[in-house]
Amino acid sequence: MTDQLTPLETKRVLVAEDDPHDQMLFIMAAEDAGSSIAFRFTSNGEELVAELRRMAADDSLPTMAVLDMRMPRMNGHEVLDVLGAEPTICPAEVGVFSTSHRHQDVIDSLDKGAAWHEVKPSKFEELVAFVRRIDERCDELNQRS
Repeated sequence: MTDQLTPLETKRVLVAEDDPHDQMLFIMAAEDAGSSIAFRFTSNGEELVAELRRMAADDSLPTMAVLDMRMPRMNGHEVLDVLGAEPTICPAEVGVFSTSHRHQDVIDSLDKGAAWHEVKPSKFEELVAFVRRIDERCDELNQRS
């Protein structure tokens, strides 16, 4: 995991992504997008749930959580099940960012409480555009709170 987040960081996104290369691409896309989001990564669903529990106890939940669907130890759907059972650890919004474009995976994600399910793009420019959308969505979510 990366360094601790401070309460002053208003756009905080916790990302569960088991591929270090994809984590690096995410950070590069954020830099290219000019994003002010403080990203933090976990390498699997169990780590994400543990981190959300810790953050909830510290009253420092992130604005958003982004889940990869296929992860070791606990996949994205299992994480969504836990978040549904423990709403006090759930960020303002949870989304799924996955290589899966299967219709049933999308339906399952949304049925289990994800606000959205996006397929990981094959082009870097599309990833930059995705990060920009996340940045804008964080602004919207923070204005509500």
